Amino acid sequence: MLAGMPWYHFLAWQRASAVALLIFGASAGRASVIKDWLAPVWLWWICLGLGLASSVRPLESLQLLLWSVVLPLGVAATLAQMPAMVRLLLPVYLLALLGLVGMQVLMLIEGVDMQVGAPAGWRYYPGPGLSSSFLVLAFPVAWAVFFRSQGALRLLAALSLLALPAGVYMTLNRMAWLVLAVAFVVLLTLSVAQTSWRRRGQLLLLGLLIISLCGGLAWKATRERMGPTSMEQVYTQDARHGVWRYWWSQVPSSPWWGHGYGIRVQQAYYRDQGGIKSLPASLRPYAGAIVAHGHNAILDALVQTGILGTLGWLLVLAGYAVRFWRQRSRADAPIVAAALALILSLLLKNMTDDFVEFGLSLQFWSLLGLLQAFSSDCKKAASSSASTG
Repeated sequence: MLAGMPWYHFLAWQRASAVALLIFGASAGRASVIKDWLAPVWLWWICLGLGLASSVRPLESLQLLLWSVVLPLGVAATLAQMPAMVRLLLPVYLLALLGLVGMQVLMLIEGVDMQVGAPAGWRYYPGPGLSSSFLVLAFPVAWAVFFRSQGALRLLAALSLLALPAGVYMTLNRMAWLVLAVAFVVLLTLSVAQTSWRRRGQLLLLGLLIISLCGGLAWKATRERMGPTSMEQVYTQDARHGVWRYWWSQVPSSPWWGHGYGIRVQQAYYRDQGGIKSLPASLRPYAGAIVAHGHNAILDALVQTGILGTLGWLLVLAGYAVRFWRQRSRADAPIVAAALALILSLLLKNMTDDFVEFGLSLQFWSLLGLLQAFSSDCKKAASSSASTG
């Protein structure tokens, strides 16, 4: 699970560890997990494969598909079949998260602005948008572990739940607070559905308090990044409006299949179209943000993979949500809630950013597989306790 952290200079380690996990799963007789994959996964892959014909860089799109789509989904399928290892993987993952927050604290002590960069030689990509994405995706998992484990593992989950919001605040990312608020509502609603009405009322008040706190912290982060400003200025001064207008205007030229999977391919398409010279004067101040990516996962998916590829991706996410929902039970509620909150968090967080490349993709799919394995492990433990009791 350390492969899912934003240590971008260790890309070779990230890929090697993911491949090693797949090999281990196959050698342990789990190659048949492919049969258990959702039909939407195969449909999505077919759409992405056919879309290679319209890619402006087909070979590069194929390479990015293998690393950012096929490999992470393979890891998720393998992890889902490894409930016996989940008690080892979960603490490693939570410790890695605490290490990520610890790195942020060190940067704060050193006076390093996360909005700018990290000290040379740290081998850490501290981008506020990406780091906050890793943190908000971890929150539902830490929640599930806290409610479905005991002893040292539960203590580690509790520490993570306390540390993650602190890490989010240090990134000064505003969207992350909205994501945490929505995830908290989902987690709270589904996890306590079986409690008494009086208890539900107390939890509702707690939920309202947490949501208000998230809103206040989002506004405080905005003030720290932009200084004293009004809500109207926050909205009108955001470069994303220009970025969205530009990339939306590129969708009609290849609406069904897109221009090729991958942000790097999208950047190549921008350069081929003339780059900054081709931009209207009103959009030229946003050229740097435009070439980075579309700052919206749905928009980027439309540009890269067209309508068919985008619908395929959304169908896969919906398929996993349905799978977890169908296995819900009173004992399993925190894990089901965590899976649904995880999927929702990925979508919401990337409505203003788009980092669903290899690192974040690997973490997201790995966490879904890990939650599935954790559910199986908890059911096995409950069954064993019932039989011995």
